[in-house]
Amino acid sequence: MTKLKQQPGRDILLYGSGQLFNTLLDHHLIDDFRLWVFPVVLVSGKRLFRDSNQPGSFQLAGTTTFSTGVVVLCYQQARQRQAASAEAALRRFGGR
Repeated sequence: MTKLKQQPGRDILLYGSGQLFNTLLDHHLIDDFRLWVFPVVLVSGKRLFRDSNQPGSFQLAGTTTFSTGVVVLCYQQARQRQAASAEAALRRFGGR
């Protein structure tokens, strides 16, 4: 996966595999992720994050709400958000 990420091209998307998601998260290979939250209450189900694998290095970067009540939460690596903010500030104030 590391070699694949280093190749030029578009984003790599993963749908519906909690086990693969956690493996990639363990190896710090996820840059951002989007959680789709549906207005349904479940009594039981699968957890996305293992107890040993909490996404503490991610910050909420944005949300989208649909008329159906579905909400998409976009999380990015905290260091990426900081770098993007610094780049934007440099551009605003005449930097690169």
